Amino acid sequence: MGRPISPIPVKDFLARPTASNYWEIVVRGDRRIGDQFRVAGGYAYSPNVSNTGAWSQYVAAGVGFDVPERFLLQNLTVSFTTAAGYSWFGNQTPQLGGFPLPAYLNWQAGVTFTHKALNLDLRYYDTNLSKENCFVFTGDPNARPGGRANPITNPDGLVSNWCGATFVAKVWFAFN
Repeated sequence: MGRPISPIPVKDFLARPTASNYWEIVVRGDRRIGDQFRVAGGYAYSPNVSNTGAWSQYVAAGVGFDVPERFLLQNLTVSFTTAAGYSWFGNQTPQLGGFPLPAYLNWQAGVTFTHKALNLDLRYYDTNLSKENCFVFTGDPNARPGGRANPITNPDGLVSNWCGATFVAKVWFAFN
């Protein structure tokens, strides 16, 4: 049996300016159910995600609830939303290691407050992607040893915190 193929470090690959220039097909639908509830779902496919040679597929679904105006201050709307998705992939090109990129779940939940043109979104994001596989995807330059080594995808067992749970607050203006 030959020596395992060592992948090109993802950080070196992602540093190329064309790495994020790829196409994908996305189909999305959403439906309002009554005055307060919304449901949405979608599917995305790329034959060459991040120019790795690996195809990618993503499915997601979500629900939302708009708080009735009678319970809120004038000119204020409040919406609660949550969604979950699943990503899976094919094999990268042999030059990048030839191995399949790891599949993973992701989810998020949050609340959006809107007052006239001002919006505030408070949201929690998370994934089941391991810290080792996070390094495989991101090439995090601050990755550290200490994870479980994989002789093909992550021979040094490097781990990254870039893909863990996070809370994001976002403010924006929307003028009609």
